Amino acid sequence: LMKDGDKTVLRTLESFIREDYFTNQHVCDLVNEWNGKAKDDKWAHRLCLLCKNKAVAGKTLCPECIHNDMEDIIYG
Repeated sequence: LMKDGDKTVLRTLESFIREDYFTNQHVCDLVNEWNGKAKDDKWAHRLCLLCKNKAVAGKTLCPECIHNDMEDIIYG
């Protein structure tokens, strides 16, 4: 959820990346926390942060999103 003036708008993580909202420190901190949890517990089943497909073990992205060059953005 994101505040947009007087309204609260539901935004996807991908919209934060594509529309340059990703500079928001709170969003960066959340993504870094999720990445850390995935790395620490790599065999837990999890879904991709961007598309909800099955994520690669130890990562927060699926093979398709990694192939689409999202890995550099998410793991910076």
